[in-house]
Amino acid sequence: MNHNRSVTPSHNGIDEVRFFTRAVSTLAMVTAVLYMRAIVVGGFLSSSAGALVPMRWALFGLLLFGVVGLLIGWRWEGPGGAIALLAAVAITIVTFLTFVDIRLLATFVYASPFYIAGGLLLADWRKHRP
Repeated sequence: MNHNRSVTPSHNGIDEVRFFTRAVSTLAMVTAVLYMRAIVVGGFLSSSAGALVPMRWALFGLLLFGVVGLLIGWRWEGPGGAIALLAAVAITIVTFLTFVDIRLLATFVYASPFYIAGGLLLADWRKHRP
């Protein structure tokens, strides 16, 4: 019996953290694109929920900024995660100040994908830092 054998499971080359981070980032991007589409057609959580019309377009721009950050995060996790988190904070401020009727729901719905994906990107970047 060989007692020098390693007891750790073999690694098949897949980085689970990176895979999970990219999957969540993809879902966040899809969610943001759906929100941007809703803003354009005037649907879910837009003017019918008490938002000011000019702020809808500011929110659209911030969502786009967050998507760009997540796209950057596919190549450079640190900067992409930082951009996504910056977008999340800006989205939080805009939605909280804009949506009068459903303030907390709008803030959570619009900003949470970027908080989650941006945080995961930064965690992935930290894990793989030299």
